[in-house]
Amino acid sequence: MNTRLLTARAVTWGGAFLFLAAPLYLLLSGNGEVKTSTDPGAPTMSPAVVVAPLAIGLVLTWLIPPRTPRLEAPVVRPMRETWLMVASAVAFPVIAGGVVLAGVPNGGWYALLKLGVLLAVPLTALLLTRGSGPPKQRWHGLWRWLWPLPAVAVWAYTEYFSPLSGPALDPADYPDLVETAIIATLTFLTASVLEEVFYRRWLQTRLEARLGTTAGVILASLLFAAMHIPTHHPHTDPVANIAGVIAFQGLFGLFVGSLWARYRNIWIVIAVHTVTNAASLIPLYVS
Repeated sequence: MNTRLLTARAVTWGGAFLFLAAPLYLLLSGNGEVKTSTDPGAPTMSPAVVVAPLAIGLVLTWLIPPRTPRLEAPVVRPMRETWLMVASAVAFPVIAGGVVLAGVPNGGWYALLKLGVLLAVPLTALLLTRGSGPPKQRWHGLWRWLWPLPAVAVWAYTEYFSPLSGPALDPADYPDLVETAIIATLTFLTASVLEEVFYRRWLQTRLEARLGTTAGVILASLLFAAMHIPTHHPHTDPVANIAGVIAFQGLFGLFVGSLWARYRNIWIVIAVHTVTNAASLIPLYVS
């Protein structure tokens, strides 16, 4: 058995264990709440409320196949590109955690760190290695837009309108409309767009080519979850904080990662991320 296959199996089974153990630990340890956002006034929610909509969307994504001829295996880019993406994904939470532990006030440093570690460094490296590997694959067709819609629609309904939706937010906890619009725009650019381009299009695609689809999606999702560890810590128990991030951000990564793996439509993935970040704001200003 070769090293790549062993690594893929270790990632798959180890990741599956973490995704199952995280919500279970929260429940058994008495830390049965998950912090889904660092926005002021954002509520904590039970693992069941957090997990159910994402799990439903994830299952539907894999049940509804892309209606297109069989896709070729992902193009294997140079190995150094994969290592660079993984190194950037690991470096971000390490640096961010150090800044938080140093007591630096919360401010624009987080967005600047994203731009540096998740955009400038990998983009520069990709530009320098352009032409050194096989050409990129391109997926075309209306199916990329139509077939993801059932999973996305059911997820959105379950997440925001069904009895499983989380508690409503208090408008008093949010700034005025103009300031909120500015924050939402910056969040869209640095979270919805930047994070999905890096973690899905750049990182996950290369991991899929090296380890296979399942292991690639799982590892990219865990690295995406790790990005949130320095800023999401509602519990005094550090293990519970990590479990909470895996239970929500990690599972969210599995959902959007599966959408990317199945349909290769980055705009659908960005749209889901945007809805997740912005949907809670809409009831505050629309009556």
